[in-house]
Amino acid sequence: MSPNKARRNAVVAIIAATALCMLSACATAPHAFSSDPLAIMGGDASWYAVVPVSGNKVLLEELAHNMDNPQSVKNVLNRTNRIYLSGTLLQDESSGLLPFKILATGSYPKSMASIAFSSSRGWEKQGAVFGSVWFKNGYFGAAIPRKGLVCMSDSALMPGMLENVQKPFLEPIAVDPLFRASVEQPDTDSQITVFISEASYFLQLILGSNITFAAQNILITASPDAGSKGEDYRVGVRITLADQRNARALATLFRIVLNVPIHIENNTLIVNEQKMTAKELAHKFYFLYL
Repeated sequence: MSPNKARRNAVVAIIAATALCMLSACATAPHAFSSDPLAIMGGDASWYAVVPVSGNKVLLEELAHNMDNPQSVKNVLNRTNRIYLSGTLLQDESSGLLPFKILATGSYPKSMASIAFSSSRGWEKQGAVFGSVWFKNGYFGAAIPRKGLVCMSDSALMPGMLENVQKPFLEPIAVDPLFRASVEQPDTDSQITVFISEASYFLQLILGSNITFAAQNILITASPDAGSKGEDYRVGVRITLADQRNARALATLFRIVLNVPIHIENNTLIVNEQKMTAKELAHKFYFLYL
């Protein structure tokens, strides 16, 4: 990615963190979903992720080091229960950004929206959409449509998210059963899970455009290692391919390039869990975002 686009993505991350920090001083009951939180973000995403705050504060604080006012980011983590994310692997041509959506649940009072997203911080109040006022800061949009729930996304995508929040029921998004289980886990569960539906394109991004595999999806898990106090993680990867032939071919390439233990179950390539420090994992997340 070019330096200009990297800076734009970094600015978006800083705006999001700063906005959440303004909510950290006020408590309210966490939001309870009546529909699938993934469906609120929509079914057109290339990937989804679930990040529980419990057990992952060391990792999230490492990520905060790359943002302005990291102490404020750390403070807001005390008010946040879980973060749901979705996005696309294709950049928006007009902004150069990777379109994304974020849902954060925690102790966020709805009345704090006008303070958190004030004009003095560059936010512009938008008209009510489906009963919810939202705020815009450049390409970035944010809203607190209900107490305990914060919505953030590219500003062009915010009206659609707010419409979904107001619907009493949404058809659940079709995802891998293992990822669905992570979505439905209680907030006390610490496993971070990423589900990539556009797996073939993702593999092209990391392996090169001349190497193609018929991949169906990718599941990445990162769990704090027991007894490490969140300082060490166990990271695993499952890649489901169209057939065993593709799985064997990709396994051969991975053994050469990655030099990590791999095994195959039917048409799924499994990279055995690898140990990684929170700092190393934060660096990989930050690198991928930029």
